[in-house]
Formats: sequence, C-alpha cells, structure tokens
Amino acid sequence: MSGLRKYNVVRPDAEALLQHCLTQDVSRLAQYRGIYALMCDERGGLLDDGTLFRLEVTAFRWCCGSDHSAEHLREQAEQLGLNARVLSLGHRMVNLALQGPKSRDILRDLVFTQPSHPALDNVKWFGFTIARLRDRDGPMFMLCRSGFTGDLGYEIFL
Repeated sequence: MSGLRKYNVVRPDAEALLQHCLTQDVSRLAQYRGIYALMCDERGGLLDDGTLFRLEVTAFRWCCGSDHSAEHLREQAEQLGLNARVLSLGHRMVNLALQGPKSRDILRDLVFTQPSHPALDNVKWFGFTIARLRDRDGPMFMLCRSGFTGDLGYEIFL
C-alpha cells in the first residue's frame, strides 16, 4: 500500500479546507476516526478518492491515489484565504495492510498502546490508534482498522 499518497493537512483552517473539498461532513469526524471520501472539483467532477483520518483537532491525514489531491487542496486554501497547510509525507511514510480473520491475534503480540490511546481491541471499523512496537519504548506507528477486503483487517502506517 506504500504507493498511496499521504498528506497531513494542518493548521487552524484544516477542517474548513477539507469540508470544502471533500464529499463527507468532516466536521463530524472525531479524533481517532477515519472516513472514506471523494474529492471533487468546482463542477462536481471526481478528482480523487481516499481515506481521511482526524489526528487532532487541527490535523488530518489524507491518504489518496493522486498527487492532484494535494495540488487541489493547496489551490483551494489559497483561493479561500484559509490558514491551512498540506504537507506531503512522500517516501517518509510507508504503509502495509494486514487483513484476515487472524489479523488481530497476530497484532496482539506486537502492539503496545498508551492508556490515553485506544487499545487494539477497542479500535472500531475506520478507527485508529497510535501504537508502539511491543512496548512503550518501541517505534511508533499508526494502526487503522480499515481495508477493503470485507474481512477483519488493519492498515499500518510507519
């Protein structure tokens, strides 16, 4: 899945920018949750589709298939005079999918979460948590309960 484009959309007007550019109601998206959305141009033509995750109040992660998404977001932020920035994560963030009925069991031996973050067993469909490998000192990663196999599955961003 590393071929997907990943962008962080940040700053005070990040939500307003995404609300303007995506087909979903971004204002209803809670922290540690994601949604599938379409990005359309001003005439309603499809530009891209992807998954949007709310990392914090003013920080989101947009995972999509095209570099045009970021260009469109940047253009719209400028045209609307919004205080939002679109940061490309490029090759610094890779991701993989672990899908199937035993995926949670496999992850139980690998995932550590702080008490302030959702635990592995509490991550619902299109939810995510920030986890560490094995213990509190392990490398950090984003663990999402998503995937399009129709089975239990996770996507890991690191």
